[in-house]
Amino acid sequence: MFPGGYREARRIHYLIKDLGWLSYGEPLVLHIAIYHNGIGGFKLKNLNKETLVTVNYNPQKAIKTVKSLVMPSEHVDKNNDETYFRYR
Repeated sequence: MFPGGYREARRIHYLIKDLGWLSYGEPLVLHIAIYHNGIGGFKLKNLNKETLVTVNYNPQKAIKTVKSLVMPSEHVDKNNDETYFRYR
């Protein structure tokens, strides 16, 4: 979803992780709603279908909805540390 693609997304992921703003756990389900005005909303559920967080999510008013599995984990490759953290 980042304009720079996968490489940019990974860098942002690792920088946010380095700040301690990420936690990893079980897979989650992300529901996204996009409205006529270009604004969207989302809902995040666990695998037991319990809603964890909802922000501006109203699928009845959406022109498009998307559902995706979120894997809150990371691919660990120590060789990548130089690549992702060299701009600190």
